Amino acid sequence: MEIVGWNSFPEECAVEIDFDDAPLWMRLTAHTIFFERFVYPRAVKMGLGTLWIESGSIIESELLIRNGWKIRSNESKTDLEKFLEGSLSFLSANESKRIHKPLAVTKWGRKKAWQRYVHKHNGTFAFYQQKTLPEVH
Repeated sequence: MEIVGWNSFPEECAVEIDFDDAPLWMRLTAHTIFFERFVYPRAVKMGLGTLWIESGSIIESELLIRNGWKIRSNESKTDLEKFLEGSLSFLSANESKRIHKPLAVTKWGRKKAWQRYVHKHNGTFAFYQQKTLPEVH
């Protein structure tokens, strides 16, 4: 008998944890080497985890949703989502030639460093910052 936990999902799923919408303490913990492993289950319970499912896959989505996962299938990301993650770039006349390679030690830190690197190189870093800053109410 298998114990189903926060990280029990089919192998054909792609996992994305969105710490950008998380509270400050969680984002800071996700950047801390040892403690980052304890933040992922909490992030999934808070609804920050997304499973991308291949088309034609048969899974028990009810159990995954009960564990806190959001499930997306047969959907493509919007251009803004692709832009923010660094997989889509807009052309800019402000390209920078002097850019240091990203340095980070945690999984989420490497993801954010890569996104900043891509946007700095493309000259779209100011727009990226504007779109990723938390909204003040």
